[in-house]
Amino acid sequence: MKITTAAPFVLTCALVSSCDAAADPARVNPPPAIPSQLKGTWDYLDGDCSPASKTRYEISAHSIQYLHSLGTVTEVSEAGDDYAVVSLLVERDDMDWERRLYLSVTDSEEFGQVLTECDYETGVPSLCPMKPPNRRRCP
Repeated sequence: MKITTAAPFVLTCALVSSCDAAADPARVNPPPAIPSQLKGTWDYLDGDCSPASKTRYEISAHSIQYLHSLGTVTEVSEAGDDYAVVSLLVERDDMDWERRLYLSVTDSEEFGQVLTECDYETGVPSLCPMKPPNRRRCP
Protein backbone atom coordinates (compact mmCIF):
# COMPACT_ATOMS: atom_id res chain seq x y z
CA MET A 1 0.00 0.00 0.00
CA LYS A 2 1.46 3.37 -1.06
CA ILE A 3 0.93 6.19 1.45
CA THR A 4 1.45 9.81 0.51
CA THR A 5 1.39 12.86 2.72
CA ALA A 6 -0.72 14.82 0.22
CA ALA A 7 -4.00 13.56 1.65
CA PRO A 8 -3.70 13.05 5.43
CA PHE A 9 -7.46 13.40 5.90
CA VAL A 10 -8.18 10.61 3.41
CA LEU A 11 -5.62 8.38 5.11
CA THR A 12 -7.09 9.11 8.54
CA CYS A 13 -10.59 8.31 7.29
CA ALA A 14 -9.37 5.09 5.74
CA LEU A 15 -7.84 3.96 9.03
CA VAL A 16 -10.78 4.70 11.33
CA SER A 17 -14.25 3.27 11.23
CA SER A 18 -16.04 6.63 11.13
CA CYS A 19 -15.17 9.96 9.63
CA ASP A 20 -16.59 13.31 10.48
CA ALA A 21 -16.51 16.22 8.02
CA ALA A 22 -15.47 18.47 10.90
CA ALA A 23 -12.12 16.67 10.92
CA ASP A 24 -11.23 18.53 7.73
CA PRO A 25 -11.78 22.31 8.18
CA ALA A 26 -11.43 22.97 4.42
CA ARG A 27 -14.48 20.79 3.75
CA VAL A 28 -16.56 22.58 6.39
CA ASN A 29 -15.33 26.14 5.72
CA PRO A 30 -14.05 26.45 2.15
CA PRO A 31 -12.00 29.60 1.50
CA PRO A 32 -14.02 32.57 0.22
CA ALA A 33 -14.14 32.74 -3.56
CA ILE A 34 -14.86 35.44 -6.11
CA PRO A 35 -17.78 34.43 -8.39
CA SER A 36 -16.64 32.88 -11.68
CA GLN A 37 -18.27 35.58 -13.84
CA LEU A 38 -15.84 38.16 -12.36
CA LYS A 39 -12.71 36.07 -12.85
CA GLY A 40 -10.35 36.81 -15.71
CA THR A 41 -8.07 39.53 -17.02
CA TRP A 42 -9.36 43.10 -17.11
CA ASP A 43 -7.86 46.44 -18.14
CA TYR A 44 -9.06 50.04 -18.23
CA LEU A 45 -11.42 50.81 -21.08
CA ASP A 46 -8.60 52.58 -22.93
CA GLY A 47 -5.94 50.06 -21.81
CA ASP A 48 -4.17 47.69 -24.17
CA CYS A 49 -4.54 44.48 -22.08
CA SER A 50 -0.83 43.71 -22.51
CA PRO A 51 1.01 41.99 -19.63
CA ALA A 52 3.01 45.24 -19.23
CA SER A 53 -0.12 47.37 -18.74
CA LYS A 54 -0.05 49.26 -15.44
CA THR A 55 -3.86 49.19 -15.23
CA ARG A 56 -4.34 45.45 -15.77
CA TYR A 57 -6.22 43.30 -13.21
CA GLU A 58 -5.92 39.53 -12.92
CA ILE A 59 -8.88 38.20 -10.94
CA SER A 60 -8.88 34.58 -9.79
CA ALA A 61 -11.12 32.79 -7.31
CA HIS A 62 -8.94 33.71 -4.33
CA SER A 63 -6.88 36.75 -5.36
CA ILE A 64 -6.61 39.93 -7.41
CA GLN A 65 -3.24 40.84 -8.91
CA TYR A 66 -2.75 44.42 -10.04
CA LEU A 67 0.31 46.49 -10.78
CA HIS A 68 2.83 45.29 -8.17
CA SER A 69 0.23 44.32 -5.57
CA LEU A 70 -1.42 41.04 -4.71
CA GLY A 71 -4.76 41.04 -2.91
CA THR A 72 -5.71 37.77 -1.24
CA VAL A 73 -9.44 37.30 -0.68
CA THR A 74 -10.28 37.22 3.03
CA GLU A 75 -14.05 37.51 2.71
CA VAL A 76 -16.80 37.66 0.13
CA SER A 77 -19.58 39.33 2.13
CA GLU A 78 -22.10 39.65 -0.69
CA ALA A 79 -22.21 37.88 -4.03
CA GLY A 80 -24.49 37.23 -6.96
CA ASP A 81 -24.03 35.96 -10.49
CA ASP A 82 -22.61 39.27 -11.67
CA TYR A 83 -21.33 41.09 -8.57
CA ALA A 84 -19.47 40.64 -5.28
CA VAL A 85 -18.28 42.64 -2.30
CA VAL A 86 -14.76 41.35 -1.69
CA SER A 87 -12.40 42.01 1.23
CA LEU A 88 -8.72 41.64 0.43
CA LEU A 89 -5.45 41.58 2.31
CA VAL A 90 -3.21 43.43 -0.13
CA GLU A 91 0.56 42.99 -0.12
CA ARG A 92 3.12 45.12 -1.90
CA ASP A 93 6.81 45.21 -1.15
CA ASP A 94 7.07 45.30 2.66
CA MET A 95 3.59 46.72 3.23
CA ASP A 96 0.16 45.18 3.62
CA TRP A 97 -3.29 46.70 4.07
CA GLU A 98 -6.93 45.77 3.86
CA ARG A 99 -9.15 46.80 0.98
CA ARG A 100 -12.84 46.19 0.34
CA LEU A 101 -14.17 46.35 -3.22
CA TYR A 102 -17.51 46.18 -4.93
CA LEU A 103 -17.06 44.41 -8.27
CA SER A 104 -19.73 43.88 -10.92
CA VAL A 105 -19.76 42.77 -14.53
CA THR A 106 -22.18 43.83 -17.26
CA ASP A 107 -22.34 43.64 -21.04
CA SER A 108 -21.51 46.64 -23.20
CA GLU A 109 -22.12 46.96 -26.93
CA GLU A 110 -18.94 48.97 -27.31
CA PHE A 111 -16.51 46.99 -25.11
CA GLY A 112 -18.07 43.56 -24.58
CA GLN A 113 -18.01 42.60 -20.90
CA VAL A 114 -17.09 45.46 -18.59
CA LEU A 115 -16.17 45.52 -14.90
CA THR A 116 -17.18 48.16 -12.41
CA GLU A 117 -14.82 48.49 -9.48
CA CYS A 118 -15.68 50.66 -6.49
CA ASP A 119 -13.77 51.15 -3.25
CA TYR A 120 -16.47 50.03 -0.83
CA GLU A 121 -14.91 51.62 2.27
CA THR A 122 -14.33 55.17 1.10
CA GLY A 123 -17.19 55.37 -1.37
CA VAL A 124 -20.85 55.34 -0.52
CA PRO A 125 -21.65 51.61 -0.84
CA SER A 126 -25.18 52.17 -2.11
CA LEU A 127 -23.78 54.28 -4.98
CA CYS A 128 -21.26 51.65 -6.13
CA PRO A 129 -23.75 49.86 -8.45
CA MET A 130 -24.43 53.19 -10.19
CA LYS A 131 -20.76 53.93 -10.91
CA PRO A 132 -19.91 53.60 -14.62
CA PRO A 133 -17.78 50.62 -15.67
CA ASN A 134 -14.06 51.34 -15.69
CA ARG A 135 -12.51 48.08 -17.01
CA ARG A 136 -13.10 45.75 -19.95
CA ARG A 137 -12.45 42.03 -20.21
CA CYS A 138 -9.22 41.24 -22.05
CA PRO A 139 -9.17 38.60 -24.79
